[in-house]
Amino acid sequence: MRRSGSLLAVVLLLGLAGGPARAHIVSEREVVILRGLPAGMLAGMSERPDSLGYVGANHGGWQHAEHQSSGLVGLMDACARADSTGAEAAWSVIEAAMLHQRPGGDYEAAGAEAGARQLERTAWWIAQLCRAEVAVMNSPLQDRFRWRVALLLPKLRRSVDWLVAAGDELFELHEGRPDLLLVDAEAYLLADGIFHEPRMAELGQRSLAAGIQGQRKDGAFVAPASDLAAQARGLTGLMEIATYFPMPSLDEAAKRGAEWLSRRLSRQARDPSLPAGTWREALLALAFQSGRANDGGLLGRAERLAIQSKSMARR
Repeated sequence: MRRSGSLLAVVLLLGLAGGPARAHIVSEREVVILRGLPAGMLAGMSERPDSLGYVGANHGGWQHAEHQSSGLVGLMDACARADSTGAEAAWSVIEAAMLHQRPGGDYEAAGAEAGARQLERTAWWIAQLCRAEVAVMNSPLQDRFRWRVALLLPKLRRSVDWLVAAGDELFELHEGRPDLLLVDAEAYLLADGIFHEPRMAELGQRSLAAGIQGQRKDGAFVAPASDLAAQARGLTGLMEIATYFPMPSLDEAAKRGAEWLSRRLSRQARDPSLPAGTWREALLALAFQSGRANDGGLLGRAERLAIQSKSMARR
């Protein structure tokens, strides 16, 4: 596979820096972005846990940790705004997921599934859990959650190690899928920022480079134009990396990815078959990008689409 100059620049910049981080990420960049969005916006897009701590498709019975990620945005938003009541309620999302962690580091699933599917779903959960951990520990509520995070870290490390052990297999499985590669890169690079292990950085840089190279000129990370969920996840992974390890090429790729997602979501906004989870992840990605880029136009579109999604849900 031929590598472009911009792709090599990504690899060299990250590599010359000794990897994205050699100690826990200390940065309030995401916290500042979250706090800069309209109050209540993210809370309205994220899901609140039930009495068991379950959110999303886990309501009514455990399916997989993947679905718990929709509640982590509420935790990060509450911590960014020093909302201790909201943050305490949202923390149950993590506790509930960890009850289903297997000894090896992966997670229980409701039914039998192929190893490739388990890797994909767990990579998304680990990426978002690492994201939440970094945000919480750089927020005004870091002292309130310090001991709980300390107890969480060995469990998180177990899951990260499970994903690292499958690193080469995961890369081969996701080759040709920029959306999945960017999620993998987010998981590995943020984990490296927490645990500072060279292998995590190496895997993350490789996935990031391949993911960026695979983005189409129109901004898409996906082949089927209807796969908005995959685009939203790929964009989320890229934005998170660009937030903590800023580079102009990553910011430009995130901008194009968000523009593609915004256009496609607007076209499909009246499709009643569009799953609620897809709506949620796409809107959260657009809202976060609007805050990152200080893009008032994108923020306005995200707000209008959020109102439209609620209207569709009531029908």
